[in-house]
Amino acid sequence: MTAHRLPWLLLALGSCLIGGCGPRGPVTFPLTGTVTWNGKPVPAGLLRLVPDAEAGNTGPATVAEITQGRYATPKGKGILGGKYQVFISGNDGVPIENQEEGTRYVLGRALFSNLLQEVDFPRAEATHDFLLREK
Repeated sequence: MTAHRLPWLLLALGSCLIGGCGPRGPVTFPLTGTVTWNGKPVPAGLLRLVPDAEAGNTGPATVAEITQGRYATPKGKGILGGKYQVFISGNDGVPIENQEEGTRYVLGRALFSNLLQEVDFPRAEATHDFLLREK
C-alpha cells in the first residue's frame, strides 16, 4: 500500500466507525399470522406490538395491518422476540365517509379496540394466530 492511500483508508474507516456502517438498530424477525373475532377473520384492523419493558424486553415497537384476517409485520420492521404486549383493534372493513366533517374512516366501524394480548415470541421468524372472542 502506498503512503498516499493510507490517509484515505483511515478516513473511510473512521467514517464507518462514527457514522455506523452495517445494519441500523437491532436485528428483528418477521411475524405473520391470522386474527379472528368470534371465529371469523377480522376484515381490517391493526396490531401494535410493544416490547414488554417490565419483563426486561426493550426495543422498537412495530405495527402490522390486518387485512382479511391476515397480518404481517412490515419488511425490516419485525419483532425482537421475547415478551410483548400486543394491542389489537379490529374493524368491519367498510369505509365510512362523513360529509359534514370531511373525514373518511378507511378501516370502517370498530368491532373492538385495543384488546391486550401478552405473548412471548421466539427470537426467530414466527407465525402467531390471535383467536379473539367477545366476553
